[in-house]
Amino acid sequence: MQFADWLQSEPMPLAARLRKLFAGFPSDAPVLTAEARAGEHIIRQDDPCGSVCVLLEGRVTVSGIQPGYATYTFSDFDAIEFFGEYEALSGADRFFAQVQAKTRCRLLRLPASSYMQWILSDSGIMLSRVRAVMQSLLLQADRERSFLFLDSESRLLQFLTGFCTRNPAEDGEPVVVEMTRSAICEETGFCVRTINRSIRRLEQDGFLTVRRGKITVSPQQEQRMRRELALRIGR
Repeated sequence: MQFADWLQSEPMPLAARLRKLFAGFPSDAPVLTAEARAGEHIIRQDDPCGSVCVLLEGRVTVSGIQPGYATYTFSDFDAIEFFGEYEALSGADRFFAQVQAKTRCRLLRLPASSYMQWILSDSGIMLSRVRAVMQSLLLQADRERSFLFLDSESRLLQFLTGFCTRNPAEDGEPVVVEMTRSAICEETGFCVRTINRSIRRLEQDGFLTVRRGKITVSPQQEQRMRRELALRIGR
């Protein structure tokens, strides 16, 4: 399918947003559309890269793998977002990180060569995409700088407050963290034993409740967590 045909097939109001975003993109560039189920890998770290992937609908998690260590989660992203831009701009031949669907996702894959042709054709487009990449890197660097010096309890607090923000419960109801301990370890970078110990301590201090093996966080506990985390990271 050519880019122009794909764009014509997109529904409004998304199509209007995409036309503005992709202004000047080569109309005859070949593109592929795809869908991914929750939990499915969209990009695998170290796979050869020859394309840029655009998340059109859904949410994904970007993480990195280092042999012998827990998988490190960089961040979650919602549509519309580009993946593979770092690699295209740097001339890398393999993906730096992995991208996994958290919800059902709809995707567009662009040839890296067409992407580069597009951004090099107009200085305004080039500035816009490079600025987007740099803003993402700065946010990631700020998060990692704060994250680097946090102990296991503080990282768990950071993870849980983020989870509550992304998965709000009904008014007055507690948030239930429907994740295994292993999945929480991947998010925080600590082993299961350390995370279990941190969960017990935070429960003893009243920051969370464990019911039938699941972490639950009431609105009052969430607010306590946020205040405690702010004190720990100095914000």
